Parts: sequence; structure tokens; C-alpha cells
Amino acid sequence: IMAQYLKEVQEKYPTKIIQLVGNGDRQAKYAEKLIELLGENKIENLVNKTNLKEVFEIVAKSSLFIGFESGLYNLCFALRKKGIILFKKKEGAFVHEVSWLTILTPESERKDIIDSEYPGLSINSIEVKAFKRALEEI
Repeated sequence: IMAQYLKEVQEKYPTKIIQLVGNGDRQAKYAEKLIELLGENKIENLVNKTNLKEVFEIVAKSSLFIGFESGLYNLCFALRKKGIILFKKKEGAFVHEVSWLTILTPESERKDIIDSEYPGLSINSIEVKAFKRALEEI
């Protein structure tokens, strides 16, 4: 599903470079899979190659952040960075209802979506059309 989201980003912003950040073996494998599906053109794999300070700098300089409910999401809020944030459900203490962040949640959990690299069923249930709509509006 993330590959489909990123394909939408590539189509809307063909000259922009997508930077993948994170750490750990699981995220490294996932980044490799995304690059395999999307090609290496305009994608920079920084997983396991940056420290937290460097990731903060990348986010601060970015045009758009796409990620999950996390510390980086809260950094986007504090920096007023445009972002599309993927939530399992839209409730809790850290839901920021502001114009520069779009929070997407699944309309319903789809059992037919299987992503062995990222098995988060709730996140994977967020429809590509909802992501595309958010991308157009942000």
C-alpha cells in the first residue's frame, strides 16, 4: 500500500526526491521493497544511515512529510510542516487538528489486504483514493 501512496507522490511531484528514513532491519527491508516496486529514480534510502538529529533536519527541510503517528509527526506539528499522517484510529491525546496536517484513518478494516513487509492491517486499510485526495488538498 505504501508503494501505491508513494507512486501518487511521484506523479504529483515528479522532480522531488522521496527520502525514506527509519532504522532497524524491518524498516530497511521495507525500504528495499519500496525501491524494488517503485524503482530507484528520485528515491533516496536513508534507513539506518542517519541519526535522530539528521532525521529531524531532513523533516525540517522537507516539502511534505508522510508518515505514521510518531515523534516525527509531532515534530511536523511543532514546525508547521505539511504532512499526511497515517493513523490506526483518530482518537487520543496527540491528534492535532490543524490546517497543515491531514490525518488519514481507515474507513473500515480490510481483511483482503496483505503486505508481508508491513503487516499493519489498519494502516494498510487506508484507501489509496483517500491518500490521493489528501495529497491534492495539502
